[in-house]
Amino acid sequence: MLRGLLLMEQYKQFINELHDKLLMLMSLTKSRPIYEGILEIVRQAHKMGFAEHSDSLTFSGFFKLKITHAILDIKSMDRFADVLNNFNVKNVLEVGAGKGFFAKLLELSRFTGKVFPTDAMLSHGSSEPEQFTFVEKLTASDAVDKHIDSDCLLVVWPSQFESWMTDALRNYRKARGKQQSIFAHIGGPDLTGDESLYEEIKNWKFCEEIPVLNWEGDDTALTVYIINQSKSNCSDAESSDEEDENQSQPHRCYRRKWLPPLSEAESSEDEEEDIPPKAPTLPLRDVSEAESSDVE
Repeated sequence: MLRGLLLMEQYKQFINELHDKLLMLMSLTKSRPIYEGILEIVRQAHKMGFAEHSDSLTFSGFFKLKITHAILDIKSMDRFADVLNNFNVKNVLEVGAGKGFFAKLLELSRFTGKVFPTDAMLSHGSSEPEQFTFVEKLTASDAVDKHIDSDCLLVVWPSQFESWMTDALRNYRKARGKQQSIFAHIGGPDLTGDESLYEEIKNWKFCEEIPVLNWEGDDTALTVYIINQSKSNCSDAESSDEEDENQSQPHRCYRRKWLPPLSEAESSEDEEEDIPPKAPTLPLRDVSEAESSDVE
């Protein structure tokens, strides 16, 4: 019992230190090495949660509340940015953005548009000093009404067994009308949203599935959908035959230009060649040390 309580305190201390370190890094001038360093630190923290601690669910719970519900590595984040750029997405509206970690990562990435993170601030408070970027206090539906000009709607782990994401996505689809719209979603049935969300998603056309670093018992991915794609918006090089062929190849984006499967994707030639500095680790104190200090 005592050991479990001490372990939870260690989790909290570690996540708080990680949160503060990430806040500091994200406040620096945008650069590729900084961006890669942030992702490497988070990847190490995720790996530590599985490799060193038996109660990874408790660890992930603190992590999700303080930082983010979903983690992508460098290759996956680059892939998502490329997908958005290939569709000429100018504005991404994120609903349920929490403290804005994922939105800030997207801002630091090679995505060329703007990101508007919003959240109702119901589960984690709205203290601006703890936010990774400014998060506008709006419910998902209100955010859609206000930012309807956004051509991509993003949600990361919408609440399980709740319908607010369904309502927001349905309103977004109807309000956008014939305008090309993208829906990017990290989640999955029985883990995020409710049944009505996945019924609504059937109105959208599957485009791409991008891996994330999953927690225990979590098989979610970042899935990208499009709607109202008109032939007039496609490049002249694409024919209807190519589009039909591409429908059966789920790991490609078929708007603007072809993207290879993620496992074959390579960095662009004009990518910066700077090697990011080795990311510092934040090791947890040994439990025996904690017990000793408590006794003293």
